[in-house]
Amino acid sequence: MREAWRGARAREASRGWCVMVSSRGDASRARVRSGGACTPRMIQLMSVLVLMMMTMINPGGFGADAATAAKASTNADTNAHVHDPFDALPSCGTNVRKVWTSATHAAVYATPDVSDARFDGERAVTVITTSGRVRAYDGSSGDVLDWSFAGRRIARAARGGVVRVGARRVAVALDGVAMAFNLNDDGSDDGGEHVVGRIPSRMIRRDAFVAREGEIDAHHAEHLTRAPNARRLLEEEPQPTEANEASLEDILVRDDVDVDATGSVRLDSEHRDDAERYALETRVLSAPTVGDVDGDGFVEIVVAASYYYAPSSQYVATGVVILDGATLAVKKSFDLDRVQMVRSRESTKVYAPPTLADVDGDGMLDVIVGTTAGNVHVISGVNGAPARGWPQTMSSIEAQVVAVDVDADGDVDLIACDTRGRVAAFSASGEQLWTRELHSKIAVAASVGDIDGDGALEVVVGTLSGAVHVLRGKDGALASSASPAYIASDKILAPIVLSRIRPGMKDASVLDIVIATHGGVVHIIDGKVRCRDVIEVDGEVYAAPVVGDVTGAGTVDIIVATMSGHVHAFQSIGSAFEPALRTTTGHVALKNWFSVTVTDREYRDVRGSTMDVRYEIVDRRFLNHVKVKRSSLAPYEVDITVTSAHGKSDTTRVSHPRPGKYTTRVAVPLTKTRGEIRVSVRDGMYVVVDDAVSVSFHEYFDVALKWLVALPFLLASTTIIRYANKDALERDVFGSASIPHFAFDGKHA
Repeated sequence: MREAWRGARAREASRGWCVMVSSRGDASRARVRSGGACTPRMIQLMSVLVLMMMTMINPGGFGADAATAAKASTNADTNAHVHDPFDALPSCGTNVRKVWTSATHAAVYATPDVSDARFDGERAVTVITTSGRVRAYDGSSGDVLDWSFAGRRIARAARGGVVRVGARRVAVALDGVAMAFNLNDDGSDDGGEHVVGRIPSRMIRRDAFVAREGEIDAHHAEHLTRAPNARRLLEEEPQPTEANEASLEDILVRDDVDVDATGSVRLDSEHRDDAERYALETRVLSAPTVGDVDGDGFVEIVVAASYYYAPSSQYVATGVVILDGATLAVKKSFDLDRVQMVRSRESTKVYAPPTLADVDGDGMLDVIVGTTAGNVHVISGVNGAPARGWPQTMSSIEAQVVAVDVDADGDVDLIACDTRGRVAAFSASGEQLWTRELHSKIAVAASVGDIDGDGALEVVVGTLSGAVHVLRGKDGALASSASPAYIASDKILAPIVLSRIRPGMKDASVLDIVIATHGGVVHIIDGKVRCRDVIEVDGEVYAAPVVGDVTGAGTVDIIVATMSGHVHAFQSIGSAFEPALRTTTGHVALKNWFSVTVTDREYRDVRGSTMDVRYEIVDRRFLNHVKVKRSSLAPYEVDITVTSAHGKSDTTRVSHPRPGKYTTRVAVPLTKTRGEIRVSVRDGMYVVVDDAVSVSFHEYFDVALKWLVALPFLLASTTIIRYANKDALERDVFGSASIPHFAFDGKHA
């Protein structure tokens, strides 16, 4: 409006008008004959005339008008306050302070990994930037960890995060290159060589598509050598430098091509179109998931793959690729969706990580994937066969599917969200339990937990409009009187986290809702929406906040990574951390639900050939006996895995009939090393929860041995010195001649 008025003023002046503006903002004009310029006297006269006219029109004067405007403004503010009750929410007393901030030199899209990377009792924050570089930071100080693999560029570009497989980390790049590595891989015994694998490109028959073949073939040669806004595909690409890594944020927009730090695009040289087949390039747009999906007793790495056809600039197929957890070799590959026509608006891809759960109840983990084609797939990890009743169809799905028993019938249910604002819950058989329309795009997974402590699960969903909705898990009805329950400051593109951040809560069963908005503001609100606190960070946020004991102080800490290339650590002063409060990859809060805790958490040295592991299983879920198909969620199968820094592991399996505190004796390494004790508990629904602590093995044995060897010499030396000092003292006091000497005959000599 202001710019338009200035333009009108300039046009009036050019036509010879003298333009004046009163304090009310009304434009007045008078004809001036002297070349269009306003003389000072003329301006004064015109101002007086304008004031007189306006006074006649408004007897109350400008003061009355200003008061009226102020009153209208106050009414507007009052009305806005009535419709936005969150402005009046008091502070929750979270008392969160920033501990440190560290730079990554490139954007961070994926959620960081927070764990004990070296098994030394110290937490490390590990991220992989969009430029494919691994960064690691000390959890207590934020200092860059100068380990050989930390700081190394492992890929040209990456959107997925880092996951743990035993002692190693695994990351999968945008182009399907997978790498397993130890952060401290320095060639020592504590390191170990890194392993590289690759998800191959796909070749698919041309007759698989209903295609306008003539059009595709006519443009084929051009697209094969030239991509939009890019250099020639087959040219040699320069190596990226540290200075231009931040430009890789563009891949979040241009994820249809393989872009490196220089903006280059390349077609896989191993695959080319031929007369009968199309070459489809592999794109991995999300983090992998780890689990034993084929029942062989070893973990696999499950990757959701999107297949891109460069000549038509189109994602034409999706699939699931299963990699061996040790070698990263491709074990199996299964198809999901495929478009019917290339060079059309049809496309299909997978933005979110796969979810692993036993949906069909056969005792094996199934692979659950939602695609932008609108399908929720549940397939077997053994042969890729779809489970009975699946797939189910919605609108385009970008969010991860959540697996949890929301209706308490003893079977796993699935919660999916689509981009049209629909949230739906499905039973294990594919039957729709309930659906809720939220009228705004949903780009991230729902979060599930008992946030108000009433014993029932709630489903918390954030939308692109910034609204946060709280639904009842059993039927999808609104769990709060207000709809939405909360409105954040910006759109929500990062998963919401349910935990307990505040210290000294009177109602310990109530959880907090942690919302990181796209604009860089973190909201911490009470589960009953009674109070809130706000933290500001720099840059846009796509990664979920990570809650855990990051600093090692025993407090609840929050890690937030941003697209501006920074990692922030916050600490809730006075809080007490417990393992059930940490962030989970499955988007289900463990607190008030189902968890396991290793009770001996202090870092210590273990000697001997065995050790006792003490842990507590907590299960506060209840079963609806009207719907339930089982009498209980028992037995609880417990796997206690001892993993050394060398990568070797040994698992002890026990079973318990009910939750409670238990102690199990396990074997430990007999050599000097560091390692981890991980306790995993699996219930009757194949829901798995775990907890881990780090320990050292025989690290102080050599110190004890040195003391054992040296102690006799020390004792002997002490005795000799003591008697020597006594003799010297006697000579000092009496002198050598004054000391009495007795002969054997009893007379003095």
